Amino acid sequence: MAFTSDRSGKREVYVRPFPPSEGEWTISLAGGEMPRWSGDGKELFFEAADGKMMAVPVNKAVPGANAVFEPGTPMALFDAHMAHDIQARYFEYDVTTDGKRFLINTASSAEATSSPLLTVVTNWDTGSRK
Repeated sequence: MAFTSDRSGKREVYVRPFPPSEGEWTISLAGGEMPRWSGDGKELFFEAADGKMMAVPVNKAVPGANAVFEPGTPMALFDAHMAHDIQARYFEYDVTTDGKRFLINTASSAEATSSPLLTVVTNWDTGSRK
């Protein structure tokens, strides 16, 4: 199970077994949140504190008495530019099952805000009947 906690004083990504058993691993190196597993469970994605989308390869053994979980080193994939709603209780992104494509709720850039205004006319047919 991957989750985010601020118990260290900053938001970090952790992994622990589910159902609960021994072991817990810190995945993020300098802050992170919104962890998501790839469809095959061999990679974990999260947003780093600096806004980059990160990927962590994972080597996990078959569950059992001698189960081994070995997270790799987090690698930056790209700047995510996620829009953050501090009151939201949902993820700002999703990843395809193969882990190759992302759908991200992005923040608008300065270029997007300089777009022309959109005018919406309601009941437009009422005026044409006169």
